Amino acid sequence: MRIASYFLTACVLALAAHIILVSFYPGAVAALYPRAISRVYSKAPRTTSNRVAWARLEPAAGRPGIKKVILRRKAIERLGLETALVAEKRIHRIRTIASKVLAVSDFPGHMRSSSSGGSSILVRVPLSGKADTPAADASATVRPLLGAKTSSGQTAASVRAMPIGIIAEPGKLADKRYAYYLITDNTMLLSPGTLVNVDLPLKETETVRKFVPASAVLYDPRGQAWAYTNPKPMAYVREQLNIDFMNDKVAVLRSGPPIGTKVVTTGAFELFGTESGIGQ
Repeated sequence: MRIASYFLTACVLALAAHIILVSFYPGAVAALYPRAISRVYSKAPRTTSNRVAWARLEPAAGRPGIKKVILRRKAIERLGLETALVAEKRIHRIRTIASKVLAVSDFPGHMRSSSSGGSSILVRVPLSGKADTPAADASATVRPLLGAKTSSGQTAASVRAMPIGIIAEPGKLADKRYAYYLITDNTMLLSPGTLVNVDLPLKETETVRKFVPASAVLYDPRGQAWAYTNPKPMAYVREQLNIDFMNDKVAVLRSGPPIGTKVVTTGAFELFGTESGIGQ
């Protein structure tokens, strides 16, 4: 019995010593075992290439804090990455204004001939100073506040309205200006008195602007806007964006990548997670 007791005590002491050594000297213990077993004890940090076999990170030349993400072809296919080009076009600045739907019969008489009857309705948009002067030749987008139903029973997102004119109406302190827009195809079944949001295209100060698709834009935790460019096959680099405003699913830029640069429109968040180590 004493021999068995001594043996059990020795085993317990050996196990305790082993645990202490593993806790404070994992490298020394790992060296005593075959490679396959030593991995259990080794606490050496793994590299990004080990953690993410389908991607590796490289420093971006001249870009402190930015890492170039290099993907394998299978990774690109798995992530479904898609790109588009930085481009430029004539773009109206948009301002969203709360407005009201009117019947065609409520339109001022001297301009009523500009509208048509039938199912047509009007939208009256209040303007605030010269800054709200709408573009004379551009249609506006009318969006319901609570999601209106179409004639088919589906929820409508928006409808186009054509400009008719701007009228100054007397006010208590000063004349108020209103822009009138005509909806000839009332698929949202809007009725007079309904409040709506109108995306009003304003008179342009610049005719041609550089832009990227809105889907290419991502924001870091500090609120800075970025886009991933694709300068070489399977290589992706984060570029800073200075956005002026968003308009019709595009981000109009004050500054950013040159025109013709490829930017990632699908998969940008996955690239950011890979670069920053989120989810690794």
